Amino acid sequence: MTAEVAIANKTAVVMAADNAVTRASKVHSRQKLFPLVREENAVGVMFCQNVAFMGVPWGTIIAMYRQAHGGNPRPTVQNYARDFLDYIAKEPFCTEASEQANVDRIVQPVLARIRAKASELFQTSENMQAALHRALSGWLDHVAEMAPSPSMESVAANEISARVKDSLGDLAARVFVGYDLGAHERELLAQVVEHSLKCKPMSPLHPHFSGLVFAGFGEDEIFPSLVCATTQGLVCGRHKHHIDVYRGVERHGPFIEAYAQHAMVHRLIDGLDPAIVEHLRQTLGRAMHRLVSDVLDSFLNTDINYAVIRPAIEEHVARHLDDLAGFCGKEFAKPILDNLEGLSKQELADMAEAFVSITALKSRVADPVQSVGGPIDVAVITKGEGFIWAKRKNDA
Repeated sequence: MTAEVAIANKTAVVMAADNAVTRASKVHSRQKLFPLVREENAVGVMFCQNVAFMGVPWGTIIAMYRQAHGGNPRPTVQNYARDFLDYIAKEPFCTEASEQANVDRIVQPVLARIRAKASELFQTSENMQAALHRALSGWLDHVAEMAPSPSMESVAANEISARVKDSLGDLAARVFVGYDLGAHERELLAQVVEHSLKCKPMSPLHPHFSGLVFAGFGEDEIFPSLVCATTQGLVCGRHKHHIDVYRGVERHGPFIEAYAQHAMVHRLIDGLDPAIVEHLRQTLGRAMHRLVSDVLDSFLNTDINYAVIRPAIEEHVARHLDDLAGFCGKEFAKPILDNLEGLSKQELADMAEAFVSITALKSRVADPVQSVGGPIDVAVITKGEGFIWAKRKNDA
């Protein structure tokens, strides 16, 4: 994991990232923040989650893009992001062999989770076959509800089946040792894989994706903007990616954005950890269900039709959380965002570094493996001066 922050006002956008990379419970150092184009041009890029794309390190890919296209200005940061995403979907990064390896990396964790669920169900099931069938059916229902990636909507099911048929058989044989995969189970498995390969890259289903953050000034932009994208590499001849977020100072005002391990930044800015909000969403709903049940049982002595009352309860919970978000925004976030416009470039850089540093401190004292840490890279990007390092690992 990692911690990355982007902060912008009308004058500048600052990007900051730690250098820690965790592999097999060991922490290594890896640069994650780069100038996307020549430093006199005003665009930077950060990556998170996976350190490579199709087996090629992101630092190498960015350097190759900068060498090939670094002197060609684009009108907006969105144009830079789309151009980069188009560039990486071609050779030499994407070959038939690298695509097959990429699909295997996506599919294997899905199969492993199905196997784990089947093993769990087997504890209360009469046989392994029934447990596997229930696990596959449950996962199919789960993935079928996930939104497809726009880049994969045109891919037909038979095309996916043809592409993954051989490798899926090999993967399934390795993962489902001891299970009998009959014709029906194989059909369910093929459908699970189809939906898994088509859903958005950053869904909870997939640990194998890369996040990319582009920020700075396009040739035609007076104020800075930011684009966040996710990619999962080449799948069935398509670059599976999605542009998730666009933020522009001109349209949205000054902003603070955090990526990967972002909870500490939200605590400081919003006054509330996102995990607490999600906990409240679940516990408030359950508490209201119990309250309604107790009232109806005690005073009306009637059966409860939860299908009727559940929407009303969910609406009340959502309204309560919206009120809470409004309070936090007014009391915590708004004063900070209102003051961003008056901060100098150095103050923006200090703030971004502090956010990453406090996340690293929390990781050091609370995580079994320190997944955020090492030197912090900070870059300041302005329209006139371009991409300038305010702090770099080699200077730390």
